[in-house]
Amino acid sequence: MSVWAIALYAACGLTAALSVYYVAREFAADFVLLGAAALVMLVWGGEALALAMQDLRGGDAPDRITLYGYLATGLALPLGAIWVGVNERSRWGSVGILAVALTQIVLQMRLPQIWPGGFA
Repeated sequence: MSVWAIALYAACGLTAALSVYYVAREFAADFVLLGAAALVMLVWGGEALALAMQDLRGGDAPDRITLYGYLATGLALPLGAIWVGVNERSRWGSVGILAVALTQIVLQMRLPQIWPGGFA
């Protein structure tokens, strides 16, 4: 498991736990929760950049369309969560961020299955 994967699991776990707290207390997303979602996006972006550089250096990703589709989805989801958190001023904005944090964990679990050589 790569350092990027561990960092993403930690960021997503922190964001998900924080979101559960916000939902349970019926809080709207504030700068802390939005910052946690931005952290998820930054970590995913770093991992996406590292995998893209590895692919450009001669990696042989078996299905580049699926790989880059996952990487682009992983960048778009936290951005959408931040948008929902800013525009939905009820606990449902926090629920949106929770859903994205959990989805990012699943995307990360699938990445080594899509391109096992990218994580060696």
